[in-house]
Amino acid sequence: MSDYIQQTVLSPNARNFKCPIDRGLVTGPGSSIHTREWASSFPVDQFALNLLSIVNEQERGGQPGSNAQTNQGLHPLVSNSNPNFQHCNVHTGRLMEYYCFGCNTVLCAQCAIDNHRTRRCDCVAYEEAVSRLQPKANSLHVRFQNLIFRVQQLVQYGSPEHNSLQQSKSRAMESLDEIESNINRFLQVCFQNAEELKQKITLAGHELPSETRQLVALFDRIQDTKLTFDNLLSTNSTQDILNSYRRIESQAEEYDRALAAISQRNPRHIEMSDHPTFSRFLSNPPSLATLRVKLPNRTEDITPRTQPDTDGNLGFISAPLSSAAPRFAAPGNRRVSTSTVSRPRRITQNNHAQSRSKSKSVISVKNPQEDTTTWHLNGIVFIGYYVLVLDSYNNLLRKCSIAGTFTTHETLPLEGATSITLMDNPTEVAVTQPEKKQVVIISTDSELAIKETFKTNKAYDVICLHQRTNFVTCSYRGSKCIDIINRVGRVQISVERSRILRDPRFLTVTRDGMIVVSDNELRRVICMSPEGQVQWTHTPNAAPWGVASDKMGTIYVCLDNNDVQAISDEGHMIDEKFLSARDGIKMPYAICVRSRQLAITEFGTSLFTPNSPWVHIVSV
Repeated sequence: MSDYIQQTVLSPNARNFKCPIDRGLVTGPGSSIHTREWASSFPVDQFALNLLSIVNEQERGGQPGSNAQTNQGLHPLVSNSNPNFQHCNVHTGRLMEYYCFGCNTVLCAQCAIDNHRTRRCDCVAYEEAVSRLQPKANSLHVRFQNLIFRVQQLVQYGSPEHNSLQQSKSRAMESLDEIESNINRFLQVCFQNAEELKQKITLAGHELPSETRQLVALFDRIQDTKLTFDNLLSTNSTQDILNSYRRIESQAEEYDRALAAISQRNPRHIEMSDHPTFSRFLSNPPSLATLRVKLPNRTEDITPRTQPDTDGNLGFISAPLSSAAPRFAAPGNRRVSTSTVSRPRRITQNNHAQSRSKSKSVISVKNPQEDTTTWHLNGIVFIGYYVLVLDSYNNLLRKCSIAGTFTTHETLPLEGATSITLMDNPTEVAVTQPEKKQVVIISTDSELAIKETFKTNKAYDVICLHQRTNFVTCSYRGSKCIDIINRVGRVQISVERSRILRDPRFLTVTRDGMIVVSDNELRRVICMSPEGQVQWTHTPNAAPWGVASDKMGTIYVCLDNNDVQAISDEGHMIDEKFLSARDGIKMPYAICVRSRQLAITEFGTSLFTPNSPWVHIVSV
């Protein structure tokens, strides 16, 4: 026990440790006490003592009373040396001081002589019967204790059948995770192909075709001939005109024939048709897998059909997961860092949270023609295979492709914007402009464009969609309140929480409609109901920045120590280092999440001025 304590108690100031048998918490006497004295704090295992007593008794020949300490903890058959014998019901006055092992009954001497003289009968005196039965009784007592212990073990750790089921469920979930990763890779290839086709369509006709060159040459010849004829007419020389007229007329006829020949050619156009194999696959997708649940008496086959993502979020990865996957070319101004990180997740719940591989790529929001050196990317959302990034330092909303090829990022000027959120319409976003006390609705259908604007009574710095029709907002300057407003800026619910909020910077809404706020100054993440009732608080080991919640009940928290934590929507830790500095993120700042995909911006290496143009795309 002393060796176990020395190996498991890491801190000399630790006050307790876990028992290696039942995992119960054992309180130690203190750091100044030797570990052998700590060992004495463990409870005595009575079951082990009983087993040792039986072994010692059998080694001594099974004689009861040979060692007084041997029988400690066991139940003797008699409580004293002079038991009170009962009288026989058949033979009046005789004591029942004999026992027949063959008939398993207590009897008197006369009964033994009269009725218990068969071959199977074995009548002995009471004291001898006690001596012979004592070891058996002790063994039976231990047997019952062992049965109780086994039942407790089954209750605590499950039966072999239950453990086998759990292991098979874990393997099945791992297989399903792998299928989802393959689907993400498949989507990535599809988006890559679509992006390349779009670029080909855009560039079609930009090169100078042969007929265009012929038209240019014909145009130059016509111009030269016309100029010659005009000069001839200006000389007023009738003789020269008569001598040259026929030749010039022949050239005009030649130009007419050449122009007619070019005009009769088939015009260029683009035809696009779906690949038949891919079209059949989309119209009738196969099942992801077959599932066989083997029960004791029957086997059930479950073959789920693939269902589209009802929320419109198509998750995909931006880097290949295996050598068999197609490799995408990385342009010069794009920093692509692909990695596969496998890290065990810390489990504090009974939900499924297996270790999953992470695929990560990095894109830059900077356009090639920009000379910008400072960025502040304080808001980000997914839109199809793009991310919309709010750059408040340069007063721009940037639309950046994450499909694997670089195109010039589209931008929209927005002055004083501080926060962005998706709308119920998947092609629209809402952006706050606190200095103007307004919220801007922006459409992303074909190009970035302001669709509408509505005024607010307060200067809101942070905004997030709440229950599809309203917004939850807050401000980190002035009154530290949380308001739920509608689409025209009217306050529906206002929660004054200045006592528990000091510097709210980011917020998100869980799948149950709870509001989660990160307070950078208090180093706390707070979850509250829309009415303002605090549900739980989470205090990480660093100051929190961006928070985002997915539809599986996981909340991701960015910390200023380069970590990203994953916690449940009940406030329990899932993964303390979901991402860390070794994943290449320098102070994660804003974050958004959709089905198994995250986008994270950086604050940068400067402690005072944000200066990072990088966006990390992580798929799990």
